[in-house]
Amino acid sequence: MAALRGVRSRRAPRRAGPWEAPVKEDRRARQVEAALAASEEQYRLIVDGARDYAILTTDTEGRIATWSPGAEAVYGWTAREAVGQDSAMTFVPEDRAVGVPRLELEIARRDGMAPDVRWHQRRDGARVFIEGTTRALRDGEGALRGFLKVGQDVTQRRALDEALRASEARYRTLVENVRDYAIFLLDPAGIITEWTAGAERVKGYTAREVVGRHLALFYPPEDVAAGEVERELAEAAATGRAEREAWRVRKGGERFWVNEIATAIRDADGQLAGFTKISRDLTERRLAAEAAEQRRLAAARDELRRALAAAEEAERRRLARELHDQLGQHLTGFALGLGEVRRQLAAGNPADARLDQLEELARLMTRDARSLALELRPPELDDVGLASALATYVRDWGERHGVAAELAVLGAVDDDVPAEAGSALYRIVQEALTNVARHAQASQVSVILEKPNGEVRLLVEDDGRGFDADDTAVRVRAERRLGMAGMRERAALAGGTLAIESSPGAGTTLLVRIPMRAPAPRAQAADTSIAESPP
Repeated sequence: MAALRGVRSRRAPRRAGPWEAPVKEDRRARQVEAALAASEEQYRLIVDGARDYAILTTDTEGRIATWSPGAEAVYGWTAREAVGQDSAMTFVPEDRAVGVPRLELEIARRDGMAPDVRWHQRRDGARVFIEGTTRALRDGEGALRGFLKVGQDVTQRRALDEALRASEARYRTLVENVRDYAIFLLDPAGIITEWTAGAERVKGYTAREVVGRHLALFYPPEDVAAGEVERELAEAAATGRAEREAWRVRKGGERFWVNEIATAIRDADGQLAGFTKISRDLTERRLAAEAAEQRRLAAARDELRRALAAAEEAERRRLARELHDQLGQHLTGFALGLGEVRRQLAAGNPADARLDQLEELARLMTRDARSLALELRPPELDDVGLASALATYVRDWGERHGVAAELAVLGAVDDDVPAEAGSALYRIVQEALTNVARHAQASQVSVILEKPNGEVRLLVEDDGRGFDADDTAVRVRAERRLGMAGMRERAALAGGTLAIESSPGAGTTLLVRIPMRAPAPRAQAADTSIAESPP
């Protein structure tokens, strides 16, 4: 039997019976159906699990055929409420009014796909922004079967994007309208990448001229050579910030003083991404500070000069009184002694001639001592007033130099004239008449003193040879020679001004004006004396 089975097994395979083929076909059909069911279940699980996406299908007219849980989550309608309804119900009223739902289907029908990126409406009336597509569904023969709509609710992301864009717009508007600051961006190597309108106004360059160029463009050559640019960026990279007040260079080479801050920019990983640079032009403030310092120093110098002038006048007063009281008394006693000696000697004594000489010498010494005392500080200036002191001085000067000199006093000049102003005017008259005696070759001099409109005025005129006051070089030499700078300084220290008019052959006029008030710090007067006095 075994042998038979072995022999039989080596024969040709047995043919299937007629009933076995349908059984196999049925088995294959069941397998395909099972695979299709599994695929459909998997698809259903995917669609049901995609809660962040609204997935729905419609028929060829746009009526909803299927409605996923994600669609319910996004739009708010349940599948029972949505299926059979026109898909246009998810569109906002203004889009429905202009036919956007129909247009979208027509585009998908024609092109196979239409973008669906717009505002939609939920069941409760709230609006949601959808990013999605509408696709045409066709069968194997290309016939349209309906449409598939897939959309994601990006309302929150859009709101964040809009907020970011609004913030960036506000920042850009702020930066572009900050005209007093140069704000610009650099890459890690110091190359300019962004340039604002404020930067153009402060630095003078347009964006086209500077973007892509190195920061060193704005630094003075000596700072570039000293490595200041690299040090500043290295400090900002190491500490996050570097601040400087220094000179920078505008387009065209003009230097200007800035306060400048460089701030390091780093990415999410902490890597250096570049720098922001903010520069503020402080040139006017620096110049104003320097001018204020110059005014302070000028005021301090003037105060010192006034103190020295007061000390000088006090010393002159002391010396004048000593000359008048002590030396004058001694000379008077000497003259009286000589007279007593003469009386004791017999007439015709040979010593009479010598006594005559000594008496003449005593008279001259007494006169010179009185004149010197008057030059130093006439007692009348303190005891009587300016007008009386000038009257005596002008009269004596005229007699001494043989020049017709007169003084005219208009009004009550001595009333309320500060002692400082009186001393200054007296000294100016002394200096002016000394100049006339030395250089003018004048035959007549007039001195006028008056007090109109809250100021005291002094006018000294001569008919001498004059000089060219308009010629700067001549004026400077004349001021050195004639002491004009000293007279200007005295007038300025008293808070006043001094002007000179002269021309060759036409004499000279000197005008002094001093306000009848305590002198204020004389920034302008100081500048005038510096400009007009010799170096």
